Amino acid sequence: MKNMTQIEKLRAQQEKLDAQETELKNKLKDKRKKIKARIQLMEAVEKKAERKKDTRRKILIGAMVLERIEQERGFEVDGMEQLKHELNKFLSKPYDRELFELDPTLPEIEKNEEKQ
Repeated sequence: MKNMTQIEKLRAQQEKLDAQETELKNKLKDKRKKIKARIQLMEAVEKKAERKKDTRRKILIGAMVLERIEQERGFEVDGMEQLKHELNKFLSKPYDRELFELDPTLPEIEKNEEKQ
């Protein structure tokens, strides 16, 4: 009889330990989810900041190019025409092309020439 009582006590202790282990695992899983979500948020914030910096760099480069054209060419049509010609070769998205009053439908021949 005593052996049965000890066995029952051991089983009860084991069940209690198993329950504690399960509870700890669940807490750790929740903590991992929260950490993962926080990392994803931080990465998204970093990406957004980097895109913002990249956009600002492009704006500044564009401003510099336009200023150089104005200074070196004195607003001559030739400088602006050269810029428009280069943009015509560079831009491929219809929306981007429309921003510079370029034909939004770039002929296939011009596209193929640009790739070479």
